[in-house]
Amino acid sequence: MPTICRDGEVCLAVKTDVMEVIIHSGIYEYTQVQNPRHRPTTAEIIWSIEKPPFDLLMDFLLTSAEVYKRYRSEVTSWVVHNTTTGDTYTKYPKQEVASAISTGMMYGENLAADEILLIVMHSHHTMNISFSATDTADEMKTAMFPTINVVVKNIDNFSLLDPAKNVDCRCAYMGGFYPLMWTELFAEPIIPECVWTNIQKLKPKLPSVQPHAIGVNRSVTFTPDDSFFVGAETGAYDMDMPTFQTYADDFDEDNRRRPPRRMTHER
Repeated sequence: MPTICRDGEVCLAVKTDVMEVIIHSGIYEYTQVQNPRHRPTTAEIIWSIEKPPFDLLMDFLLTSAEVYKRYRSEVTSWVVHNTTTGDTYTKYPKQEVASAISTGMMYGENLAADEILLIVMHSHHTMNISFSATDTADEMKTAMFPTINVVVKNIDNFSLLDPAKNVDCRCAYMGGFYPLMWTELFAEPIIPECVWTNIQKLKPKLPSVQPHAIGVNRSVTFTPDDSFFVGAETGAYDMDMPTFQTYADDFDEDNRRRPPRRMTHER
């Protein structure tokens, strides 16, 4: 397996007709690396073809649910790429299913000459179980070349908001198993811009401002004019806004300030 240096990290790389698999080692040229992009012993997929669409994963999810309802079993599906047409699609090989196994799949019998196997998906239906010992043994049979495997679990409680809770992915190669994120394998769904044009967030309506309303607690910015200073002499402001009235008897004979009067409104 060739060794490459990517972003200062020593990585292992293997290239096929449709993808390049980068396995991160966590070893950097410089010992002090801040915020490494990838965790050690994880894999990264660089596709030389268009990344498989998210719809393929959803199709498998719906099919695995129907298989579970009929047989109470798991099921296996392949994501294949057709070199003649350039299409990528799911294919369900001939198999015998049981509650925790699907067997009888032969690559030569189920793949055409112009089809390339990209991803092997199988369900663990309603179980909250990732890759099992049986899965590991099966993957070791084809580990001489990079094999991408996906397990879909808890299909009765699938989270579209966070598919990573239900989808476990890894790459098997040369006796090693390297975790993958589902976004490495499937293109995230894209909502057309025309849809967002028709779906707009409701803007909150601001309440109408009525500065003269009694009891409304708002700050009002104003510029004093001549009437303000004239009103100050008479003790009543001739302004259309809440004011404090002042009176001469606010001070008693000892020139001590009395408590302020309640706010009133002058028109």
